Amino acid sequence: MLDFQFGHLYEHNHENKTTRVYGFTPETFLLLPGGHTHFGFVLSGHIVLGYANGSKMPLPKGCHFCVKEVATVESYGTGIVSSAEGFAGMNQFGGPLENEGRFRYVDGCSNSLLVHPLRKGDPCFHHLHLDPHVKEMPHTHPSLRTLVVYRGEGEAIVPGLDTVHIKRGDAFVIEPDCVHSFNTGEAGMSLVTYHPDSVVGYTDDNNPMLNNTISGGKSARRD
Repeated sequence: MLDFQFGHLYEHNHENKTTRVYGFTPETFLLLPGGHTHFGFVLSGHIVLGYANGSKMPLPKGCHFCVKEVATVESYGTGIVSSAEGFAGMNQFGGPLENEGRFRYVDGCSNSLLVHPLRKGDPCFHHLHLDPHVKEMPHTHPSLRTLVVYRGEGEAIVPGLDTVHIKRGDAFVIEPDCVHSFNTGEAGMSLVTYHPDSVVGYTDDNNPMLNNTISGGKSARRD
């Protein structure tokens, strides 16, 4: 579990991908470094996000952002930022978080892509939703996950450790290859999670514009 406070909370390097995690709290001003793309979520209150050499974007609770290079968070609430070193993303914003995900996930759960990978292998940002009375199968991920609980509550289970009750506002990190699972009770639970990489996405040989360009009855896609 991360000690949720203002400033730098955590840092992790895995397979030459460095992730830095920051928190923001009410009445604070967070400066996010250049040379990164920043994936953030507003947990409560609201913020004014500064980016792109002077642009400003107000964001209320339940909204997310992805901005590159130097950025600032003028905070009147709480939230979390996961910053990908050396990655040049595209500035984008969205929300509020929907009530459930749009894709199927394990054990009756669902998920949505909030920020998709620009190319296969790039970082991405997700909404993970668990209905009430879910018992996930134990599983692992090959890379880091940073998570924050936005709605509901549940249990985080790691074999060999005490079960941890998690609730709205709790933020934590799952290390690569750590066996874990989540259970829920009456409330269900929605989390926002950052992934530093992806195994799906578009490439120079397989992307929507290329695939739907037809010449002589054939797609221009290169298999």
